[in-house]
Amino acid sequence: MCVIFHVNLGGKMSEVKRRGRKRKFKGICPVCGQPYSWIETKMIGSQVYYYYVHYMGVEGKKKRVRKCYLGPQSYIYVSKLHEKERLVLRGLVDKDRGIEYLRALINWLEITELDKNTALQLAKLFERAAKILRDKYEK
Repeated sequence: MCVIFHVNLGGKMSEVKRRGRKRKFKGICPVCGQPYSWIETKMIGSQVYYYYVHYMGVEGKKKRVRKCYLGPQSYIYVSKLHEKERLVLRGLVDKDRGIEYLRALINWLEITELDKNTALQLAKLFERAAKILRDKYEK
């Protein structure tokens, strides 16, 4: 199989041939909204960084890819500022980060004294979130 398509590479249009087998759908990149081909990791020191790689085809003998930065596995330095809340900020590649953020917030609520107005505002927001989730997924 050989498909020819045109790609904008560095400000100039270039003809790129894609050879080989049909690529499998992995998912949609949250950064650019396009399908990605694979996930690449890069280790710098003790930190792991993630990139979604978009395979663009072959130009001549050179493989063309575009990478979207997803961030680190976790944000170490920012998370240190939230140790009291036990909140560890995570990169885009972590699909469960929303659940972990909510758990950390609930744990924080158990150990924190809030004024009445803030507590009631949070309660309304939690009720709204619960309604959205039930309406969307309980069918």
